[in-house]
Amino acid sequence: MITLFTRLGLGAALALPFYLILRWLYLRRKKARLVILHEIRLCAFILFMAGLILLVLWPGHPEDRHIINLVPFRTIRSFFTGRIETPFIINIIANILMFSPIGFCFPLFWQRFQKSQVMFLTGMLFSTAIESAQHFVGRSVDIDDVILNTAGVMLGYTVYQLSRHIQIKNRIR
Repeated sequence: MITLFTRLGLGAALALPFYLILRWLYLRRKKARLVILHEIRLCAFILFMAGLILLVLWPGHPEDRHIINLVPFRTIRSFFTGRIETPFIINIIANILMFSPIGFCFPLFWQRFQKSQVMFLTGMLFSTAIESAQHFVGRSVDIDDVILNTAGVMLGYTVYQLSRHIQIKNRIR
């Protein structure tokens, strides 16, 4: 489990200087007003995304090469043994939680992602692209990962909607 966080951190660390330079150039070119809290949130999300991409595209073990599961729920079903063990946590919970920031942050930062259908399609397409790319770096490809990742995006989107609802409700008072 520590290697997951190490890879996420490595991706974020590698992306940080590039992000800072590109963001500074963008803001300077647009002559945009700097909103510190927004910039911190956006930076954290972009660094998370860089870490996530490095994590999921990290070359796999030789025994994982050419393992392709296109039968929905085959892998998911195999992890429901009645006990919560490390493989269950990594394959079920981590796949969902890793993609939930996408569902929360995309609509937070970009208005075009504020519809549930758009977020569902975005999550599914992004996850499918990652699973497809994993085939070329020697990792297994599993339709269940697409299902879990998309569920994670929708979980994040639900949290976004709930937080937005609470924020609006508190403004009315």
